[in-house]
Amino acid sequence: MNYRNLGRFKIDEEMVRNEPEKVAAVFAMMKCVPVRAEMLFAEQRIEYVAIAERFAKVPAFSIPPEYTLRIEWDGAGWPSGVIVENAKGQC
Repeated sequence: MNYRNLGRFKIDEEMVRNEPEKVAAVFAMMKCVPVRAEMLFAEQRIEYVAIAERFAKVPAFSIPPEYTLRIEWDGAGWPSGVIVENAKGQC
């Protein structure tokens, strides 16, 4: 993993508050290291800037691109996979 593999994504604040262990499992599956978190009050979501293998390398002093996380769930309600898509819907 390279420290320039940066991306932004959002997670519902309610999930972080009520099920932090599931959020931690998502981060672990992504091999994700959050370097910034900001509460977006109007959206009731937390926007993260993070380093992760699945993110593209970003040139220095550039704004990291936004990604969408599609979390797959198992029968017990635990995350079983994470699909990372960029803003254009490409993996």
